[in-house]
Amino acid sequence: MTELSRAPARSGDPTLEAGPSSGSDTTRVDASAVPPRILAAVARKHRNRSLAIHALVLLLTTVFAGYQADAYANRTLRAQSQISVDVHADPLDAEHAHTAVVFFDGFGSYDSDHLADTLAPGLKHVLDGESWSVSYGNAPLASQEIGEAVVGLARERNKRELDLVGYSMGGIIALEAAAEITSHPDLTVRSITLVSTPDGLDGLRPHQRAELDFAESFAQLPSAQYSTALRFIGEVYFMRDRYTSGPPGERAIEFVKAMGQARQNISGPKTPGTWLLIDQAFATASADLSRELQRVAENVGTGRPMPSILYLGTGAPGRDYMVDDDTSSKRLCGYAARHGIYCFARQVPGAIHTRPEYTVDAYEKTLADAAEIVHANIDRAALIHRLRIAAELTGNSAPQESPAVPGSPEAASGYALRGDPSSPFTSFEAGGILGTYSASRW
Repeated sequence: MTELSRAPARSGDPTLEAGPSSGSDTTRVDASAVPPRILAAVARKHRNRSLAIHALVLLLTTVFAGYQADAYANRTLRAQSQISVDVHADPLDAEHAHTAVVFFDGFGSYDSDHLADTLAPGLKHVLDGESWSVSYGNAPLASQEIGEAVVGLARERNKRELDLVGYSMGGIIALEAAAEITSHPDLTVRSITLVSTPDGLDGLRPHQRAELDFAESFAQLPSAQYSTALRFIGEVYFMRDRYTSGPPGERAIEFVKAMGQARQNISGPKTPGTWLLIDQAFATASADLSRELQRVAENVGTGRPMPSILYLGTGAPGRDYMVDDDTSSKRLCGYAARHGIYCFARQVPGAIHTRPEYTVDAYEKTLADAAEIVHANIDRAALIHRLRIAAELTGNSAPQESPAVPGSPEAASGYALRGDPSSPFTSFEAGGILGTYSASRW
């Protein structure tokens, strides 16, 4: 049997330390008394442990090197990318060739082609013009640069009037771009259509606000915003409305489909990088829509008609799980009224936030129902502008027409013609001049 020695250690003793005892002595094993097979097993264990550590270090180094290489490639891509505005479709009627309808898509989008394909057919019967698609192009998200790109294309193509259409976060970018566009007196922003656009952080559902907090923390990780793998995870996560409801079997199928769609998105030429997603998330978090509308109003002044705003939210049986569109629409129309801009809201029955193409018919019907008020508000703003010019020329006082307060009967049903409450048209007295307008059929 193996004999244990509890004698104090001596220099040169062939002993192995077995571990501390309860006293001050150290228990040691006489190595010469240990069978060779046990010594070999111990040596093999140490060798295997060393190999495992080296393999783990090599694996982590390889993963880190791949992560850094991917991040470097994506940083280079971002630096070389550019924001652009592209012509997407012709107007229905050549009579409206002087107008362009500019589409701004929302969170997770590379460009606005899909939004233009989805909404333009119905919108053109309300607001016709050449369709343009804003492409974020994986470049740094800069609303001023987007506005300048729109101005440049408008001048290149001889457009005088613009209608802006923003979806979700894209509505925030559209309002910020409008503030830039209206600083150019040769261009008129006729209308701004906002679809499920949040009023910054306050316009989001609670869990979406928590996700923005997570995005802010995530952005602090070294190179995380340039990771393709993390972009894939984000793609799947933000399609969760497809697989978080219904029977378990259907949810599993939809989850697999979402993963396939995410893989397809990432492998495509128009894949938005994680850095673009973070830019888009921060654009929502830092949004100040009241300030942007104030800038628009100050830029327009008395030199041009004010734009009118249409807000499209989600109606029953749908519910927007991302944006509190009821709160957002009321607040936004309140900001607009404060700055002399006409605004009203309508709900799209059954709309799904991330899949507007599922309810194209509902969007078209809602837009058709809102057409009269949209036209009336645009005409009303144009008439007030003309009356102000006339007042300046004749020395009369300028009209002080104000939009209806959000939530009032006037705001809910449009503006009533004197003596005919059912009409969406109006007349009003301004400086001794009776101004009457009617909506034109475009």
